[in-house]
Amino acid sequence: KQKQQKTDQFNEYLAHTINEHKETTAGKILEKIKQEKNETYIMLKTKHDKETIELKNSLKQACNCINNLPPETEKLRLPIYATKILNNPHALDRKNLTGKLFITLLTEKEEIKNNQKIKIKNSEDLSELYYKNNLLIDDVSNMVLCKNIIGCQGNKEHNGWKGFYENNEAIQITLDNLSQIDNIQVKHNQAIVVENPAVFMQIAQKIGNKKIPLVCTYGQVKLSGVVLLKMLNKICDKIYYSGDTDPEGIQIADKIKTKFKDKIHLIGYEPQTYYKTISDVSISDERLKKLEHIENPELQDIVEILKKEKRAAYEEMKANIIYTIQ
Repeated sequence: KQKQQKTDQFNEYLAHTINEHKETTAGKILEKIKQEKNETYIMLKTKHDKETIELKNSLKQACNCINNLPPETEKLRLPIYATKILNNPHALDRKNLTGKLFITLLTEKEEIKNNQKIKIKNSEDLSELYYKNNLLIDDVSNMVLCKNIIGCQGNKEHNGWKGFYENNEAIQITLDNLSQIDNIQVKHNQAIVVENPAVFMQIAQKIGNKKIPLVCTYGQVKLSGVVLLKMLNKICDKIYYSGDTDPEGIQIADKIKTKFKDKIHLIGYEPQTYYKTISDVSISDERLKKLEHIENPELQDIVEILKKEKRAAYEEMKANIIYTIQ
């Protein structure tokens, strides 16, 4: 009886909160949660049962933030946004209930928009979630290396990007830099993306004055890399990707292929390339376990070979192969 009473009290509170935010983004999200009785519903109810006042205050603040997200033309850093809406730069920190609820509501918002389940697996997923909602975190140290690409503000070429392009130099692009541009221009409709900066520079030297777009992700693809790749994806016919042939490198290739699908052409992951470039570096069984969740069919052959041989092949040894694809 007491359990049912608590459920009724929570449902009444939720209905009241939905009514308070009627016809707003937050109201639609809460209505979705109420209808689906999903994980978020259970989490909110559990918190309501134990700490009613804290939940009510935090959810009110989170809803306020959801309903006042900045426009695309005014991307804001998360602490600045929290200060603007809640008068507290730390209000949306992940350790706070308000911050946790804000992330949860953003996730539910994306599910409504894309009609598919969204999972935040790591900090990069979270950064991307914020960025989609015009919020920035770690926007200065989050960077990607590129060459032969010009950023544009509307139809106007950005002078900084243009200068590096005309001087045939590579440029470090931060997430903040990317937030200042609307699109990019390239001369070629094919781009090369690599994992390692040494390989990037080696290919850049071989290409010389040819204006083939080059990108270096520095290993795991940070949000800046994802944003730039999305821009390239819109204007290039093909994007070639190369990385290390070890569990971590194959994970990165799998993630990129899954995100960008047919536009991405993986190179250097063929069995014959692996055996030509195989190193003496052994791979532990613990690291090999990372290969159990690789999704893309075209990586399955190299996954099985890697499990068998237990030795890595590094991208530095594939630079000549990568160069030939131009």
